Amino acid sequence: MRRFNETVPSRALYAEYMYRTFLGPVSAERALFSFLLPGNLAKAPLCERIMRLDPTLPLAFIYGESDLMDIHGALELKAAIDSKKRLEKEACGRNVSVSKIENCTHQIFMEQPEVFNSIVLGFCKLRK
Repeated sequence: MRRFNETVPSRALYAEYMYRTFLGPVSAERALFSFLLPGNLAKAPLCERIMRLDPTLPLAFIYGESDLMDIHGALELKAAIDSKKRLEKEACGRNVSVSKIENCTHQIFMEQPEVFNSIVLGFCKLRK
């Protein structure tokens, strides 16, 4: 828990979350091992699959300031999609947002829950 001492609002809640994540039934956290190669490299990178999604579906990438995941891929993807929209002069295309949250690592929903919820709820409104 030393890694999260300053960023997790409730150490007890975090400890309970980690306990249930690693000892409970298969979860999203444990599923990551089936998607990642050693070194946190994706087995099937999202950048190779994302263009097959519905082009009206907005995308939000949310990273912590000290996240173990690299934000640069999301920034490059956003730039490529924005460039494609300009070239094709699409009136309404895919909206892509990349957010970097200060004072957090990868567990943004626990470390900065108000900020995380605000970003997610704001992005959900775009879909309506």
